[in-house]
Amino acid sequence: MNRKLKVLSIVLIALYLYSIFDNVVQVIPQMISYYSHKHQEEAHGEKGFPFPSPLKAESNKNATTEKKVNNRTGKEVFVEKDISTVYFPLSESDNLSVWPKVVSVSVVILSLMNIIVLIYIPILFFKTLSSIGKNKIFTRENMIRIRRLGYCVIFIGLVESFSKISDRFIFSQLISFDGYTVSYYGSLDYFGLIFGVTLLAISEALRQALKMKEEQDLTI
Repeated sequence: MNRKLKVLSIVLIALYLYSIFDNVVQVIPQMISYYSHKHQEEAHGEKGFPFPSPLKAESNKNATTEKKVNNRTGKEVFVEKDISTVYFPLSESDNLSVWPKVVSVSVVILSLMNIIVLIYIPILFFKTLSSIGKNKIFTRENMIRIRRLGYCVIFIGLVESFSKISDRFIFSQLISFDGYTVSYYGSLDYFGLIFGVTLLAISEALRQALKMKEEQDLTI
């Protein structure tokens, strides 16, 4: 492996490992505290657990507005009141539908699997770079690694999408306001899915190229 490729590999792996560590440090404590009603009641008092609100007004008439002075013109304008956060006492969720708990447990399990996949990705990537550094580019092993990378990226994209959809679904099961509906806009992780499918397409193209090369070698 040449020096430039080695340096880039080290930098990329260091950044990737830091991102995994950062996710683990943030996600695990949040998961633990989320399922501890007592902890949340002590942390947030009577307000309850702060849920990021995916609500949107069903029509402009239902949107709650207030007047604010525009400092540029000195005149009042109508502004929609911020409902970006809604507080809900988690202890009250025991009397509601069981589905939020089922979905929450599913998200936790998938998140733990996601961490394993995140650890597996740099192993595949480093092996592929190492093979390229040895001038072994168009090999069956690299084709398999790229395909696995594609599946891993798609899995991460699906988990991320499911997590966002689950957050909105849980919110809809716990909280409801007249004139507002839960918006699922932006829940799908397009980048992860598109990048994963692109890797699968590259692996398939590489497989076809290897197949043609093997057929030519047999002909010769």
